[in-house]
Amino acid sequence: NDADVYDRPFVIIISESIARQLFPNDDPLGHRIQCGLDSPNWMTVVGVVSDVRQDSPASQPGPILYMPLRQHPSHGHDLELVLRTSGNPESVIPAVQKTVQDLNPEIATKFTTMNQLVSDSIGAQRFRTALVSTFAILALLLSLSGTYAVMAYVTARRTSEFGLRSALGAQRANIVTLVLSDAAKLAGVGIALGILLSMATSRLLRSMLFGLGTTDPITYIAVTAVVLLVIILAAALPAWRASTADPMSALRNE
Repeated sequence: NDADVYDRPFVIIISESIARQLFPNDDPLGHRIQCGLDSPNWMTVVGVVSDVRQDSPASQPGPILYMPLRQHPSHGHDLELVLRTSGNPESVIPAVQKTVQDLNPEIATKFTTMNQLVSDSIGAQRFRTALVSTFAILALLLSLSGTYAVMAYVTARRTSEFGLRSALGAQRANIVTLVLSDAAKLAGVGIALGILLSMATSRLLRSMLFGLGTTDPITYIAVTAVVLLVIILAAALPAWRASTADPMSALRNE
């Protein structure tokens, strides 16, 4: 408060991580600690606040001390003032700048927004995520074309079989279902191997997973559904071609 000036008893607010470390079984309020930052004075703990991620969303919250500026004036040459606004934060910059200049025209000022700070702090992670996502999309397209090529080749090899099935009374839906079921079996094996490999290598991507675990079930379910859909789509055209093959032509080819 306003009474926390240099010639009064020093006070301090600590973060929850410090409270757990120094006072695991006691209420930290009223206890005194030393920091040694710029004076040997003992400081009385007057509050405990939640931990914050100081550098980026990927960094783990660390211990933080909050001290009154007037009790530590040596740090007064570098201040960061945070303003909360109800509208566009950039709209208040001219008024704040004028107020600061009226107080002291020699004060150098620099303005930014919290959104910009957060964006800058995760710039490297965002670039890596975009790069990995681009390669992932290319891999998905390659898998789509590869699955189509394999299914088209396998289906063409079974032309006589499908012709015989049609001659014996099999309907188009039966042949389409047969081809798609074979594709689904191959997809199941590939998805199972992919999940095992992704779980083994997911720790390498931890720095790009904000708020997600390395074994997030929703992510695995969503990716599995997308891959399965891609494989079914890649096998759909060969399956339809197989179902429309003329039985007599197929048997003659054999």
